[in-house]
Amino acid sequence: MAATLWPFNPWPRNEVKWLGETNGIHFGRNGIVFTAGDFDNLSPLWEHPCSLEILLRAANETDVSTMLGFYEVNRSTGLRLRQYVDGLLIFHDVQDGKLRWKAAEMDVDHVFRKATPTLLTITSGPRGGTRVYLNGKLAQINSGYRLSTSDFAGRLIIGTSPYSYDTWTGELRGLAAFPRELDQNEVREHYGEWTQNGKLKSATPGEVIGSYAFEERAGNIARNKVPGGTELSIPAHFQIPLKEMLMPPWKEITPPAIYVADILRNIMGFVPLGILFYLYFLRNHGRGQAAGLTILLGATTSLLIEILQAFIPQRVSGMTDIITNTLGTCVGVCLLQPRAIRVMLEKVGIVRTAPDIALHP
Repeated sequence: MAATLWPFNPWPRNEVKWLGETNGIHFGRNGIVFTAGDFDNLSPLWEHPCSLEILLRAANETDVSTMLGFYEVNRSTGLRLRQYVDGLLIFHDVQDGKLRWKAAEMDVDHVFRKATPTLLTITSGPRGGTRVYLNGKLAQINSGYRLSTSDFAGRLIIGTSPYSYDTWTGELRGLAAFPRELDQNEVREHYGEWTQNGKLKSATPGEVIGSYAFEERAGNIARNKVPGGTELSIPAHFQIPLKEMLMPPWKEITPPAIYVADILRNIMGFVPLGILFYLYFLRNHGRGQAAGLTILLGATTSLLIEILQAFIPQRVSGMTDIITNTLGTCVGVCLLQPRAIRVMLEKVGIVRTAPDIALHP
């Protein structure tokens, strides 16, 4: 219980701070920033071509985490950006032929560098599909991958996934979203503005959905340079806005090495519980009843842990752990089933001989 719940703190400090000497904010291991609501100026610009510019510096080149995304409750999610080692994964949801939502993905290599800030520009429209620029230079193009302003719908959440603990660390120095496709000359011009001035010169409504220079350097609000635009909030406490309790297994799958290691750790962690409580119950119950009580105790203990973890932002509350913990309890019970082990336990007086566990013919 201590290993899975400590420290039990439902309201950890939000590790986001202003850079101070330059525009921008720094995300620590537990950091989140989000808009209080949707982009109010997006409705007249629905399904337009779109662009997103982000001036950032990653804390490392080995992270696997969610950097930002647009999310709405009870709707398919919009644009999401993930760091995968030093590469970028771009996701958004599209409908297949049966009108089912599925995630469409675009990969871009060698995006994140911890040494220097990078201006990442993603622009999409009918002229060229989706193009990605790094510091004003074209890095990748996918003519069959299309984004639109509808992918900017919902709340903008930066620093983690809103559903689970998947935090990004690094510096965010500028952010802008546009309801149009940027050409190469505009991308180069914007790169000059971001690097020289730390912000875009223009934030005209209709041409820009949101523009954040993070030049406040104090307080809990990052203001939108677009007049009347939605502001970014820096809460005092770290939170997962749309965290699920008892997430189903198919939503918990992570990179294979991490997923397999987590499963094995959960199984092995409950083997001692299976052994100890099976021995305890054997003192007053038969083998079958003792096994049943032990497995029930393991499953109940795991369920309690997962429910409590739903209230800890850094933890994941999922069904996979309940399944693997219960399996670990079963393994512990099975390890004591061989006849030689039962004979030894009886001889040292740990368990007694009961009618249904007679050790001798």
